[in-house]
Amino acid sequence: MNTPTILCVDDERIVLVSLRDQLRQFLGQNYEIELAETGEEALELLQELQTEAVEIPLVISDQIMPGMRGDELLAKVHQSLPRTLTILLTGHANAEDIGNAVNAANLHRYVTKPWNPEDLQLTVQNALQRYAQNQQCQLQNMQLHQINQQLEQMNALLEEKVAARTREF
Repeated sequence: MNTPTILCVDDERIVLVSLRDQLRQFLGQNYEIELAETGEEALELLQELQTEAVEIPLVISDQIMPGMRGDELLAKVHQSLPRTLTILLTGHANAEDIGNAVNAANLHRYVTKPWNPEDLQLTVQNALQRYAQNQQCQLQNMQLHQINQQLEQMNALLEEKVAARTREF
């Protein structure tokens, strides 16, 4: 089974490397950390990961990048991966950008640059816990649906037996 992957997107390579290093410090080997320097590169990488059936619990993106802005990227991520959580990492976000990300990308949270390492750690851990809880709820809902279907079938059989016995008398 593939290791779950967190995607980090920023047009500044030094920011990406710093972010990756900090995430690896507290996440260890539990997650792969992939990096992309543009929104277009991020979407291509996400497509590859999806093709390989890699779980992508979290995407962290800068807002101000050439080409595609962060809120636009995160909205596209949400369209193709609605369960994946998103974090906007920026030093220049305005209320409209954040509103767009909240409404179109189901934004989990935004973090300002320069970020506080402890705040980033707590934010990412919270997002990953929420993702795991959502996955668990989805699994339990599927199991409940299957059990309900079995109960409906058993109930229908029982009603048939009752009707047959009633006709005998």
